[in-house]
Amino acid sequence: MHRLQEFAVGTIVPEWERVTRTAEPVDESERAMMALLIIESFLWLHLGVELGAFPRNASEDVFSFYYATTFRWLKSYDDRRPRSQRQPPFLDSAAYLGLPEFARALVRMSLDGGNPLYERPSGVGERPALVAPFQSLLILYSRLCRDTAARRFLFGIGFQNADDWRTQWSQPCTTEDLFKTFLSAEGSPAAMILLGYTRLSEYARNVNEVLKNIEDLGILDSARLFQFKDRIRNIHAWRLNLSSGDTAQRFDQVREQVDRLMDEALTPLAPEDDVKRVHELLAKSLELLFDSQPVLEPA
Repeated sequence: MHRLQEFAVGTIVPEWERVTRTAEPVDESERAMMALLIIESFLWLHLGVELGAFPRNASEDVFSFYYATTFRWLKSYDDRRPRSQRQPPFLDSAAYLGLPEFARALVRMSLDGGNPLYERPSGVGERPALVAPFQSLLILYSRLCRDTAARRFLFGIGFQNADDWRTQWSQPCTTEDLFKTFLSAEGSPAAMILLGYTRLSEYARNVNEVLKNIEDLGILDSARLFQFKDRIRNIHAWRLNLSSGDTAQRFDQVREQVDRLMDEALTPLAPEDDVKRVHELLAKSLELLFDSQPVLEPA
C-alpha cells in the first residue's frame, strides 16, 4: 500500500492539482501537455495493477478520485473553449493521436464512464519478482515528473508555439550559462531546455539499465520480457515523438547545441575519444528508450 501512496502523493496529485486547482496556463498549448502527463501517470498505475505492485481496491479508489475527475475535465474542456481558437479538439489533436492505440482505448473507456484499470493489459501478468524493479522505475519516473528542466524541454520541443520557440532559441546560451543553470535549476528558457535534454537522457539511461537488469536476472521469459519493455517504452513514447517535423527539427537544434557546448567544455580537459563517448552515451540512451530517429514530414 505504501508504494501506491508514495506514487499518488509524489506524482499523481501534483499533476492532478495543476489541472483542477491552478490558474489558467499561460500558453493554451500547455493544456495538451498537462492532459498527456495525466494520461502517462495513469498508464503507470494501470501497469502497476497488472503486475500486482499496486493493490486493486486502493488503485480503484485512486482512479475514481483523481483520474475519473480528470477525464471528465478532458471530455468537457473542448466544449468550453472559445470557438475562435484554431487548435483542434484535444481528442482529435496530433498530440493525443500520437499515443499508442492501447492508451487511447483506455482513455475512451474512461471518457465513457468506465473503469479501464483491468482492460488492455500488457500481457506480462502478475509477477512478484518484478515488483522491486518496477519500484525502481517508478522512482525514476517520479523524479522526471518533478524535474523543472525536463518539463521545460518537453514543452519546448513538443508544444510551444513557433513564434515563442524562435524568440527564445535566438537568445545565446554559453557553457557558463548552462553550468549555472545546472547548479541552480534556474536559467533562461534556452538554458533550461538544454539542461532538460541532458536530464531526459540521464533518465533514459537509468531506465535502460533497469530493463537490462531485469533481462540479466531472467525474471521474465523472452516473450514477456518483450511485452514489458514494449509497454514501458510505449508509456513514454509521446515525450519524444519525432514523427512530427517541427518536433524533430527542434530536437535536432537542442541536441546539436548541447553537443557544441559539451565540446567547448570537455575538449580542453579530456581526450577526443572520451568526448565522443559522452556524445554517444547521451544519444544512445534516448534511441534505446524512445526510438529517437526522426521521421520528417514531407516539405
